[in-house]
Amino acid sequence: VIQINNEERETQLLDIESTYGQSSLTNLIELIRSSEFLKRSLQQLNLYTNYFGEGHFVTSELYKRSPFFVELENVQAPIQNKQIYVEYSSETNKVTISYNIDKNKTYSVDINKNEWTEINGCKIYVNIISPESFMDRNTKYYFINYDEVTALSTQFAQLDVNILSSDANTIQIKYTSTNAQKASEIVNTISENFLAYNVEKKQERAEKILKFINEQLEIVYAQLTDSEQKLEQFKKDNKITGNILENDQESLNNTQDVEKYQSQIQT
Repeated sequence: VIQINNEERETQLLDIESTYGQSSLTNLIELIRSSEFLKRSLQQLNLYTNYFGEGHFVTSELYKRSPFFVELENVQAPIQNKQIYVEYSSETNKVTISYNIDKNKTYSVDINKNEWTEINGCKIYVNIISPESFMDRNTKYYFINYDEVTALSTQFAQLDVNILSSDANTIQIKYTSTNAQKASEIVNTISENFLAYNVEKKQERAEKILKFINEQLEIVYAQLTDSEQKLEQFKKDNKITGNILENDQESLNNTQDVEKYQSQIQT
């Protein structure tokens, strides 16, 4: 659960966009659901590649519990979004990679573990973490490497973001999964990224305020400079020397003297 706090007084005073750009809770929910925002969590948790254990009756996702892991470079379409089976033989110390090309054809190749190997234009590196796990013939292991669009739709299909309380300005982020650790980490990562986004927006707001202040200072400085130049030109055109205020006082004194003498003459 995330509580949204809008601090708009200073931005309203300066006519600058607030932290959330006057966004409603609904707009913030759409932000969290957006692909561009969710890409952060996708990358941080490396949800592009998923690992599975396939039994006779149940297939389980082995989130951070896989007996092997893979690294891929220059991933090609033939192996993307497909179930890539991994077998390991401790006798030959070889890893067998296989996947279905179509319903009637299977591609299979033996490679060395812990070595980069090129397969159909794609480079793959397989690290066997738990060799003894592959001795269980009742379980087959495979992984799926998703492209970005498929990863977003697959990994966040069970994500639910909604308004928990309009009065309290709270948003609830919920994820449903058979894997408790994965559900917890996805929700926490999305929440942390949203809070980080909040900090980024506040920093952006602060930069806008500083920019606004600097622009106003430049305008005022330019106006003062222009006024000073006009004043100097006025003094020059009217042959005024010294301080205008002093000259004005002197003129005022002279005027008073004239009036004084005129009064004496009249009397």
